[in-house]
Amino acid sequence: MFLFVYSLEELNQPDILAAVSLLILLILLTIIILIVRKVRRKKEPDNVKELEFAAQRKQTTIEELDDAQYLLKENVNTFVEPPSNFQNENSIPMNMNLDLNLQVEALEKEAIEIKESLFRMKGAIGKDDEYRELKEKWYEKERQLRELRNADKSSSFVTNGFIHHEKENNTETAVHLSTEYYETSDESQEHNDAETLTMYNAPISEQPNTISEKDKETKKLHDKIAQLEELPRILSEKNRLLLQELETLKAAHRQLEERYAHLESTQNKKAEQAPTGTNCAHTNETSQTPAATNTEIKNLQDKITELESLTPVLTEKNLLIEFLQNQLDKQIKNTFQVEKELTQLKAETLQANEAFQQRQTLADQIQEELQKKEQYNILITSQYEKAVQVTEKYKQQLDETIEKLSSLQAHLRNTIEHSRNSE
Repeated sequence: MFLFVYSLEELNQPDILAAVSLLILLILLTIIILIVRKVRRKKEPDNVKELEFAAQRKQTTIEELDDAQYLLKENVNTFVEPPSNFQNENSIPMNMNLDLNLQVEALEKEAIEIKESLFRMKGAIGKDDEYRELKEKWYEKERQLRELRNADKSSSFVTNGFIHHEKENNTETAVHLSTEYYETSDESQEHNDAETLTMYNAPISEQPNTISEKDKETKKLHDKIAQLEELPRILSEKNRLLLQELETLKAAHRQLEERYAHLESTQNKKAEQAPTGTNCAHTNETSQTPAATNTEIKNLQDKITELESLTPVLTEKNLLIEFLQNQLDKQIKNTFQVEKELTQLKAETLQANEAFQQRQTLADQIQEELQKKEQYNILITSQYEKAVQVTEKYKQQLDETIEKLSSLQAHLRNTIEHSRNSE
């Protein structure tokens, strides 16, 4: 090709040279476009699968929060067991109109901002009223979200409550459950990987809507965190009241001991100063007071002993509360990270869906063009068959005409020869 261009240049043909150069550039550009489109078609399904796989991995954080809630509820005599088919009422129906969708997204952003402010303000000194107001505001936003989601009458929501069971407080059971969770985490991860591979092998039309499911799980996490936040504070308050009562009883015990010592010293002084007869009468009168005091002191000592026996349990409870509080803080941080990743995942998935829709539109257009070409080919074929039939007909007529002309020519020859012979 380049030799051909060089030969044209040597022949001093600028117009032909420009046309050939333009043709070569067009061919190269077409080849590059075809290669790029082929590479994109190969890469885009892999990107979609990677996004779906990343979304499936977020299930691990949700399971950790479930187990943390189970452990914490187990140690406050209340067990919360979410049903296996739990569906959050905060799920957004797909057939909601555009205005409701915009309102829901705005309220969701406001609720997330308020929740982040609550987490930052948690434990701050002198901000209890502001914390309470923010919490009420967050509850109000959640209520508005539920009302907006329920506005679409054509969608049905299934809300399953939590089943509460009263169980005996047992620290060893909680530790056993914690150990069992860490032992079974690998098996659950393998199960999630198997489900993920099964989902990837399914057709695109049969794959689940991962974004809507993760939105449900994220809102479920918010509800669980709101419940878990209150439990350490309640337990700490109960422990503080018990310790305060123990200190009060100890102070009362010390006062009674001082009073008893004072009464004994007063009685001894009076016994030394008074005569013998008078001393006996006085002793009979005052003998009842130390006995009553001893009974009261004994009762207080028994109660103090009972409370002191609870001190190791309270200490274990405080340690467990601190451990669970740390775990909860970690899970809260993980939840915010999950929300950020979900937002990014949603944007990337929307882009992938748009690209898929564009490819689908292009495929539909190509299919329409192919159908048109097929119809045109059918029309051309039918016209060609008609033309062949007409040609065969004319050919047959031409053959008949040629035969007639041949017979006529033979007849003329015979006539001419006959006339010549007669002459």
